[in-house]
Amino acid sequence: MERCSEDDVEPRRRWIEAWFAELPCPVRLTFERRLRSRRFDQFASVLFEMQVHSLLRRLGCAVEIEPTLAHTRNRIDFRARSGDQAFYVEATVCGLGKSELRGNDAEDDAVRKIREEIPLLHSHLWLEATGELNRMLPKERVVAPFRALLEEYTPEDVRRRHGEGGMWNAPQARLTDGNWVLTGSLDPAPDGAAGHVVGPARGGAVDFSKSLREKLSDKAGKWKNVDFDGSPFLVAVNDCSSLRHRHTEGALFGRTTSDDAPREFRRAFSNVDGVLVVSNAVLGNEINAAVQLYRNGDAQIPACLRHLEQPYRLGELLGIAPRGST
Repeated sequence: MERCSEDDVEPRRRWIEAWFAELPCPVRLTFERRLRSRRFDQFASVLFEMQVHSLLRRLGCAVEIEPTLAHTRNRIDFRARSGDQAFYVEATVCGLGKSELRGNDAEDDAVRKIREEIPLLHSHLWLEATGELNRMLPKERVVAPFRALLEEYTPEDVRRRHGEGGMWNAPQARLTDGNWVLTGSLDPAPDGAAGHVVGPARGGAVDFSKSLREKLSDKAGKWKNVDFDGSPFLVAVNDCSSLRHRHTEGALFGRTTSDDAPREFRRAFSNVDGVLVVSNAVLGNEINAAVQLYRNGDAQIPACLRHLEQPYRLGELLGIAPRGST
């Protein structure tokens, strides 16, 4: 949790404990061992599985973890049932490669300085980094552009800008050093709540489309010849390479079209009925992470999930968003 502020750690610890408590007793030891992994990618993977498990339960599903399947020794993450409809879900994380999400010690030092020197924020400051920072930067140089950004815009200004154009119209400031760029965007905090520093996520030169395509191709290939008894097969993906979904449709469908006909997924993962994309639900961004379900053509989607074809925030779906947040 080193990229979360101290005020963020305690609620996130409670969330993790609550998600863990929802797991059936027989699997808790396995999940506990994975949660203690020193590798962040392993920790992020098991954390996302717990979030998906909790989400399915909150949607009214009975959930079985790693069910036995016919004609394969592989275990899919979840078999869920809503009413008389069963479906299968594989949960995965993309964007955690060395060149995708992880910064280095110099970048971590810069983020730490921002958190320490700007402890009181009237809005959330979302950070996104590209390139590589090759040296430690002086504290004042790191902090100055983001302090000035918060001084230039009031909370009302931030809400107005978002009302006019969402995150694409958010007030921004940038810090650059060589090919490294750290961008900070302001996002409204709930009324009466303090803002937080979120991230950084990795973006820019990272080809999110490629990361998602490769992950989906891998999962689709793993389950290509498995018989799900005609039940829908979905993949839930936590994309940790970007704060936004700007490349999602290109990754899933390829070239976009202007007509209203149902669009089919790329051939490499045509056996996937739907993809639930969660945008950067890592520590520090669970509440605000965007969630949206994408359907493969006219594939069957469980009724309990269809409302997710419209965008939501993960905190709203998991019941962890503060009162008054949107």
